Amino acid sequence: MKTKSKSAQNPFALTPKEKVARAMNSSDLSASTIRGAAVNHLWAASKLTPLQECLIAVKYAGRQERLSEALQKLVMMRNGKRSSKPTQRFVSLCKLALEEWSIDRCQHCNGRGTMPDKMTPRLLHTCPVCHGTGRYTQKFADRAQALNLPEAVFMKLWLRRYLAILDYLRKQDAAAGKTLSYAEMLLRDDG
Repeated sequence: MKTKSKSAQNPFALTPKEKVARAMNSSDLSASTIRGAAVNHLWAASKLTPLQECLIAVKYAGRQERLSEALQKLVMMRNGKRSSKPTQRFVSLCKLALEEWSIDRCQHCNGRGTMPDKMTPRLLHTCPVCHGTGRYTQKFADRAQALNLPEAVFMKLWLRRYLAILDYLRKQDAAAGKTLSYAEMLLRDDG
């Protein structure tokens, strides 16, 4: 049985990221009954960095066509001010981290980190798959295989970089959430 997301159960319980995602997916804001709110959330989205805006579009608005743009911006940000062109392996590493980040919700507990007990549904216990984090994490062997590397080589040479990229994506996501929450608070105070 498929469970509904928090926003599907209660349309008024949307996070700022989900509100911006809905506004991004609006095809005609002029005919919308929530035009003012959608425009306000698009204004809030304008306060994001270009990378954060791409990440929100990919993860929360489901705009997979923006994945290559997000990858390009991520590679440019993580490659830093190096004058050399990034290697294909580094681009593949960034792509793999971006894909893992964009689908990081544990499928077993739907990202909650807890599961209802089978005997007494009111009693919750820690999810056995994600161990309470609510996140899906790929196995090292799967990551290495996706990069066409032996697991030992991946662990020794690429794991630290991979985890740093994944951490960077999570920090950008958190920063975008803070920016949108702050912008939403300002809009609430004004209106």
